[in-house]
Amino acid sequence: MITKSGYPAETQNLGRLFARVRRRALGAAVIAMLLFAIAAVVIVNLKPRYQAEAMLQLGERNTRLLDANAAVAPRLDDTEAVLSEVQVLQSADMLSQVVRRLGLQNTEEFGDEGPGLLKPWLDRAIAYVEDLTGLTLPRGEAGPSDPVATATIALQRNIWVDAANRSRVIRVVATSRDPARAAAIANALVETYMQRSARLKEDTAARTLGVLRDRIALLQRQIEDSDRKSEAYRQKMQLFRAQAPGGGGNTDISLASQQLQVLTTNLSAATALREEAEAKVRAANAGKAPDVVGNRLIQELQDQETTLRARQADLASNHLANHPSMLAVNAQLREVRGKLSYETGRVLQSLRSELDVARARERTLADQVARVKVDVARYEEAALPLRAAEQQAETSRKLLADLTRRQQEIEALRGAQEADAQIVSTARPPLLPFFPRTHSLMMIAALGSIGAGVGISLAREMRNKGIWSGDEVRDVFGVNCLGLVPLVRTGRRFSPADYVVHKPNSAFAEAIRTVSVWLDVLHGSGTGRSVLVTSAVPGEGKTSLSMALARQIAHAGEKVVVVDLDFRRPRTHSIGGVELTPGVAGVLGGQARLDEALRQDQLSPAWLLPAGATSNPLALLRGPALKELIATLRLRFDLVLLDSPPTSVVADTRMVARAADAVVFVTRWGSTGRDLVAAELRSLEESGAQVIGVTLNHVNTREHARYGYSDSGIYLGAAKKYYIN
Repeated sequence: MITKSGYPAETQNLGRLFARVRRRALGAAVIAMLLFAIAAVVIVNLKPRYQAEAMLQLGERNTRLLDANAAVAPRLDDTEAVLSEVQVLQSADMLSQVVRRLGLQNTEEFGDEGPGLLKPWLDRAIAYVEDLTGLTLPRGEAGPSDPVATATIALQRNIWVDAANRSRVIRVVATSRDPARAAAIANALVETYMQRSARLKEDTAARTLGVLRDRIALLQRQIEDSDRKSEAYRQKMQLFRAQAPGGGGNTDISLASQQLQVLTTNLSAATALREEAEAKVRAANAGKAPDVVGNRLIQELQDQETTLRARQADLASNHLANHPSMLAVNAQLREVRGKLSYETGRVLQSLRSELDVARARERTLADQVARVKVDVARYEEAALPLRAAEQQAETSRKLLADLTRRQQEIEALRGAQEADAQIVSTARPPLLPFFPRTHSLMMIAALGSIGAGVGISLAREMRNKGIWSGDEVRDVFGVNCLGLVPLVRTGRRFSPADYVVHKPNSAFAEAIRTVSVWLDVLHGSGTGRSVLVTSAVPGEGKTSLSMALARQIAHAGEKVVVVDLDFRRPRTHSIGGVELTPGVAGVLGGQARLDEALRQDQLSPAWLLPAGATSNPLALLRGPALKELIATLRLRFDLVLLDSPPTSVVADTRMVARAADAVVFVTRWGSTGRDLVAAELRSLEESGAQVIGVTLNHVNTREHARYGYSDSGIYLGAAKKYYIN
């Protein structure tokens, strides 16, 4: 996005951010130095700590030989096994053995360190609350009274165990104030683990052998009992062992099963014969059956029929149908065809008889198969318990063989048990402490202090919701910035409005001229213009700006009048050095004529119409008299400046705004909140006023130049040579 200044918005925002940080540089530096000093004191007083490291490597553990339940238990993978041993090394039992072995409970570092620094203060606070409320509040439980338990808890905070790069190597790191003690702790923990591992392995082997012997004896009794029951059941149900189909071993079958196999084979053969007979009958019906085609008598009759048909055709070409020769041939042809039909029917009847026989045999076999299947199903149902029992027995035999093999392996290995780990490296006393790393901590403290100082200063800067430049006026409110009026230090000699008269070539006077030029550009030049000058809150400098603008334009030769409509806090009369009454109140109330109320400014050709005195300003502004007064002034003056009260204080301004041709909104640079200004501008627009722009007043030019806005430095640097302040 490119802004009106021609530079990317991101670049401008970054530049403004650095400018705001630079503006708060001194405060940020003070905060950073204070924080760094505190951090440096803490770092210097930190007690050094030393770190020693020992390493051991886990071997392939024969846990399945030593676990009686390993035949059905899942095996842990390497990662789970290593993590399990890491937890064992960090367990309270292992650490307490190290404490006793090295006597750590008698050292100052790991012994009872006494109550913490905050405990006395906490006890006093609890006692004070109990005195006030009469209640009994719970207190923290006391730590363990056993010195070994206390030292074990302290040691847990100073031991670190982990697997190195997901391998079977475990690192044991111990920290202590004493380098020799750190190495002793790491080595003692590794050695205690090795001894524990060997001892547990021997105990597990002995316990496993006992369990295996009991389970082997039980399985043997169960298998023998199962075999006896199976044999008795087989004899009762008339079952016998036979080769299973496909050569898969022996199985229990009955006589009915064998009979079913034979009948099934015969049924398949009978079905094939029936299908063959049906095929012959279909072929015979079509005249293509081998029994018909290959019959000698039928062939001779077919030959005779062919000869007679040829003779009939020959005679028909020379004789009529009733010719004796034709009648004789026709009689012979009918006789041959009759014999051929008879002989063919006889062959077909023979084939159909064979088909009936095949179908009868197939039905007989099918009925026998159905009856035998019922018997086989009954036997199969009776054999189900036997098969289940034999499967269970087979499973028991396999488990018995596995347990027997493991028993033999454990007995062979017993007596030579070693720890399933080896020490890769022992810990040595470190030469340098690992904590604190003073240079690194100092660097971090310095960077953190600088960051905190900048952050705090920037947060303070961001809390200020004021308006800082003309860019913000255009971006936030969507209206023009008519000018940036510098803050002037006039003292008691004269007011800021006098500055344009006493120092017409100053930066302040040039800013007022810029506002007047914007009035001509946005509102047009000529006679009869009425412009309302207002602000959101008191103290914005709108009255001084109105007077300065009127004096500057009057010195340029135009007829200008300033109408003071701030009846509650009128100021134009004091700046112009004229009387307050009768003023606007007298004219609107009918006590004075306009010419009697107008006053000449003492320092310029501008005219003033003071506010006058009234107890009910709203009543004067509601009537048509105000619009008539403004209309009269527009006929007599080129520019009518209406100085009204702040918009957020009283409702007078909204009534005056409807009567004015345009509105100039004045706001104090970096002071008045954006939300308030936006709300008041929106309120003026909703009341029908035409806001032509915003003027930033009381601008601190030096601070403004630090912000990096497009209008920063317009009154400083090389531009300063153009002004005489």
